[in-house]
Amino acid sequence: MKILDLADRRELFVDNFLIDTMGDADLRLHSPQRQEISLVLDTNSAIYERVLYDDVNKRFLLYYHSGNMAPTVKNPERNSNFRMMVTTSTDGIHWGEAQVVMDQTDVAAEPDIYIQGSPAHMVPFLDTNPACLPEERFKAVIVARESLRLLVSPDGLKYTLRKDIPAFNIESRRDSQNMAFFDHNLGFYRIYHRVRHFGERAIRVHITPDFIDFRNSTDLVYNDTDSMAFYTNQIEPYFRAPHLLMGFPMRYEDRGQVWDRRMNYLPALETRLARIATDKYTRLGTVSTDTVFMCSRDGWHFTRYPEAFLRPGPSRATWMYGDNFVAAGMVPTASTQGETSPDELSFYAVERDPENEGTEYLRRCTLRMDGFVSLHFPGKGAQVLTKPFTFKGGALSLNVSTSAWGALSIEITDQDGIPLPGFREEDFYEIKADALDLRPEWKNTLSNLRALEGKTIRLRLTGRDADLYAMQFVPWEKEREIPVIPTKYEPEMIMW
Repeated sequence: MKILDLADRRELFVDNFLIDTMGDADLRLHSPQRQEISLVLDTNSAIYERVLYDDVNKRFLLYYHSGNMAPTVKNPERNSNFRMMVTTSTDGIHWGEAQVVMDQTDVAAEPDIYIQGSPAHMVPFLDTNPACLPEERFKAVIVARESLRLLVSPDGLKYTLRKDIPAFNIESRRDSQNMAFFDHNLGFYRIYHRVRHFGERAIRVHITPDFIDFRNSTDLVYNDTDSMAFYTNQIEPYFRAPHLLMGFPMRYEDRGQVWDRRMNYLPALETRLARIATDKYTRLGTVSTDTVFMCSRDGWHFTRYPEAFLRPGPSRATWMYGDNFVAAGMVPTASTQGETSPDELSFYAVERDPENEGTEYLRRCTLRMDGFVSLHFPGKGAQVLTKPFTFKGGALSLNVSTSAWGALSIEITDQDGIPLPGFREEDFYEIKADALDLRPEWKNTLSNLRALEGKTIRLRLTGRDADLYAMQFVPWEKEREIPVIPTKYEPEMIMW
């Protein structure tokens, strides 16, 4: 078996990369929790939103487009005056007044850029390439008449066309959120875009050093054979573990484009009928959408989970075409549980106003840090053995959660699975806790694992009613002292 070199990377249990055997444990997908409404949008066609954190100016940027593409009972007329908007925030929770990034004036100035006169398909990103010019720190891929084009900006508020870079020489369906970023593992940019694969909406990746020379055109490969139509991809490196690429594609379900009595199960029938009547497409009334989670270590092979990452849920505001679309990007925000709780991840998802058909908004959704998938130990208990690996660092840090009754124990073994002296399960201080950075301890060495650095080891994990989200080897720090109880107390006999 190949020996993994974990070095000091944070490894998430989003796939079976670390796992040799897992018995009755399983990899369990977790969903974000809906919080407050972040923005009420002046559009009824919300999609292709994008959130970024500008580390230079210490602000969050949230992009969205306004316009009236989808007719409703209240507003049956189309409005082609699409605009790309941006609003900023210092905390990712409270947002300022929106301003125009691109509108029809820009369309008139650069008529070759936009398809159907709309800047709606613009996807900004922060260029982390060390060779990036300061005046091009923000870039954006935008749909053009013949392909895709590149825009640049110094501040993320106004963009201009890189006229020296022609339309991308790639085959693309374009009508999507076409994601690009600099991959530090490769030293190239990646671009993920929408194509047709055997008649189904699919995702293709290219790599490029300069957005002129495109290489390695490859359709994504998945760990399953399920049929899923992905309208978008939302693929980017996870900022806490950049070697992991994570995607949150919007999954498209059209119910066979058949209008029948199943429609009685769904909300907003009048709005669905208005959409069908205007565009003469049955699917505009029958389609619902949700969001899926998937991840990759090479950018080509993806582990995806068939269960929805974000379901429509019981609200009548979330069952239309384009609902539950998660804006590209995620940002760390203060916990909804108060100042004593660690930061969470925030996502922003599209919904519509159930009392005012035609009005759409973005709702903030929160997730535990690293909390996409966990290695879950059920109540009946389970044991997991990792693959053999080496590491760099002096202590182990865990993102772990148990119930008060649940527990997790760790035994360190050699490459053959034989327990190492001093690191057996009986030497371990059993974990009953919930923390993002818990340093497990053994009786003789406490959290100090410096003697094992560079050696090939495995972890044998035994738990019940527990979830392990991530692990990382970090520098050792002296452990906190446990206060000594001054008087000896006998365990209390509780009588009922």
